[in-house]
Amino acid sequence: MVDGIAWLTGSARGATDAPRPAPSAPGHPGHPSRPSPVSPAPPSAPRHRRRARADQRRPSSNRRQDRLATINIYVIQSVRTPWAGDGEETRVDHGDGGLVRVDLADGIAVLTLDDPARRNALSHRLSLDLARAVDEALDADAGAIVLTATPPVFCSGGALDDLLRPDVPLRAMYEGFLRLADAPVPTIAAVGGPAVGAGLNLPMACDVVLCSPSAVFDPRFLDVGIHPGGGHLWRLSRLVGAQGAAALVLLGDRLTGEEAAARGLAWRCVPDDELLGVARRLGRRAAGRDRELTARTKASLRASAALTDPRAALELELAAQQWAVSRPGFAEHVAAIRESLGKRRVAG
Repeated sequence: MVDGIAWLTGSARGATDAPRPAPSAPGHPGHPSRPSPVSPAPPSAPRHRRRARADQRRPSSNRRQDRLATINIYVIQSVRTPWAGDGEETRVDHGDGGLVRVDLADGIAVLTLDDPARRNALSHRLSLDLARAVDEALDADAGAIVLTATPPVFCSGGALDDLLRPDVPLRAMYEGFLRLADAPVPTIAAVGGPAVGAGLNLPMACDVVLCSPSAVFDPRFLDVGIHPGGGHLWRLSRLVGAQGAAALVLLGDRLTGEEAAARGLAWRCVPDDELLGVARRLGRRAAGRDRELTARTKASLRASAALTDPRAALELELAAQQWAVSRPGFAEHVAAIRESLGKRRVAG
């Protein structure tokens, strides 16, 4: 049995379809930075062609097995420059042999999906390792989390073997990206390769998605006869709208890195060799800010997404602002800013 739902061809997409070419190249409960619950907590997210008529008369379970058995996985050859940071980070910690590496430096945690032999398929084990990696990052007081993957594939989707195992509940497959979505610190996805099927849930669980031209965003759930899961449709619709979600999920469209940035699925598309460096720099900027204030602002941002009344949004932010100005040290912080501005005027 193969892993992942990436790069499907054969009977699952129709004998006349040409194969797609390879691309070129909540809060953590124990985390000390979790703010006091003054703002309302954000609501939890709701967590081919047709075959020949004779074949359709066969039992659906047999047809599904045939589709899975005829899936061809195209191994994508990477022609990209390897990840390059900006030379300032020093690794201070590393995972112990799991499928997700954890590198802690400069106040941020870089979590790397590291199962390239299976194209970083979202297996039950990888999902649990990702959940543990998020916990490890928060326990180490990371001020931001960057999610990336060993190239060339970011994540090839759900591991089909696990989907066929009755002892692995579907809900258990969501554990990793839900832990990431519930992190109280800013989270950044650095997508430098295909994110397919359930693998697309991983970047969509992050606050900000960065990508490179080598990225491909391709839901593909229907190609293997499975309904999208994990809140996939909800997250996708919020980012690209109802029509965009329909085009991607129902019509089988996909987006390149540049297209994803143009349509709101990603915040920015940067060159492959700059991707991780940009993600780290943004992560360090977030981690350098007041941790409690940042966590409170993220919670308000998520809570406001569910509001439809501007008055309710005003009250939400008013409560948070009153909390912010009443904190110890706020007056001293404002005085320091005034002093700095005064020095600039004199120097100018």
